[in-house]
Amino acid sequence: MSARYLAVHLPAFRLERCGYDADDIVALIAEEKSAMRLITLTPGARAAGLQRGMTVAQARSLVPDVQLDPLDLAEEARDRGELLRVLERLSDRVQAMGEQDFVAEVSRTSTALGGEPGVVERAVELAGGLGHRVSVAITDDPLAALALARYTPEAREVVPAGAMADALAPLPVTALQPTADLATSLRALGISCLGELAELDAASVSGRFGVEGAQIHRIASGSAALTTESVVAWVGDAMPRVSAHLAGATSSLQLAFVLPGLLAQLCTALADRDLAVVHLRCTLNLERPPPVTFGVRVGRPTRDVDTLERLVRTRLDGLRLTAPVEEWVIEVGEAVPEQGWQPGLTDRAEATEPLPDVLARLTDALGEAAVFAAEPVDTWRPEASWRPVKLRLVPPLRRPDPPSDDPVAVQERWETSLRWARPTQLLKTPEPIQVRVERGRPVSVLLEKGWAHVEACEGPECLSGEWWRPQLAWERSYWVVRIAGRSAWIFENDTLWFLHGWF
Repeated sequence: MSARYLAVHLPAFRLERCGYDADDIVALIAEEKSAMRLITLTPGARAAGLQRGMTVAQARSLVPDVQLDPLDLAEEARDRGELLRVLERLSDRVQAMGEQDFVAEVSRTSTALGGEPGVVERAVELAGGLGHRVSVAITDDPLAALALARYTPEAREVVPAGAMADALAPLPVTALQPTADLATSLRALGISCLGELAELDAASVSGRFGVEGAQIHRIASGSAALTTESVVAWVGDAMPRVSAHLAGATSSLQLAFVLPGLLAQLCTALADRDLAVVHLRCTLNLERPPPVTFGVRVGRPTRDVDTLERLVRTRLDGLRLTAPVEEWVIEVGEAVPEQGWQPGLTDRAEATEPLPDVLARLTDALGEAAVFAAEPVDTWRPEASWRPVKLRLVPPLRRPDPPSDDPVAVQERWETSLRWARPTQLLKTPEPIQVRVERGRPVSVLLEKGWAHVEACEGPECLSGEWWRPQLAWERSYWVVRIAGRSAWIFENDTLWFLHGWF
């Protein structure tokens, strides 16, 4: 089945949500490059001579009566989220694209909504219900649909399957958002519209302009890069794999629309055998080898499509492709019997992502060595009192309470009684500092910006250890001092002072 995509463009989203009309002379401002500047303007403000990037002073000197309102990113994000939820009535695959665009795959839902013309009218109706004017287009590729919606004011366009090249031909090359270098190169060749680009030889464009040039040429020529057809197979009768043939997808947006369908089929196959994913392996077979392969580790075994989609898309965001993608293969590298997950037993209202999934995502992105737990080491020296070990989410062992006269218990009771027991940020090696002392107490500390007054201090806490190893024996007097609004852990050793951590 050929995929079909709806693009919804809101040309004045930021200003309409604030209640302004196109004729109002209004701009939204925010700090940019160390000054308050105009970020978004109404057509009326542009007609008056104002431009994006002007400072507030420049704008008022040119148009004294211009209305300038602060840009509220938090409220704007909430309104955009509400609009996304409304558009999900059209499809279960909707993506927000930047500040004022949305794209949805409507291949499977258009019939229930009165066909593609019915989808267009419904999109206009839903956005209008929230006070927004929109331009809408449906065609064979999400990037092409976005170009038609953005560059055709008040568009209500449904491009028949296979007619995408003719619809795109009059649009400028910039409609497909090439990089500045590519746009300059095409302009130097006298190519100003997508129709002229489509007439060029595909191999010549790919050889001269690389992956990006090939992508734009493919779309301008009317080639749909996506399909909704996929195949599920079992490898060795143990682990499932799913694959989809693509006609040269080159952007994360194109891959993002294929992903939910692939994962849904994969999870259905897992459910048939009551299995849950532990590790996925993704392979992007390119037009030119070698393929791109990456793994996705799951913190808690699951076959939830939304969870898997979020983890895979995180890895996709950092990929750089050297050629268009011809096939996408996702296979289960490891699975375990599904244990189930009972919601509602504890309050998870604040847990937006389970800790195991967070740790798995960080490990995939940063590497095994970057995510670890701290294991105590049997030494009194603070900077050597722990070592990194592999992080395991297991409950701590329950140990019997030690005798009240146990030296360790005595020390722990002393530490617990302190207001600040140990610093949150412990330096690997204590750093020498200069400290002024009066009546045996620190009163000021030399920082990079000069001497800082000690606002409060507690101590001393006298620590020592390893006397049985003369070369490592130490004795220190620790203080917790409040300087420049922060709490530091410092110590004195043989009249020398050191910074050892921050709270």
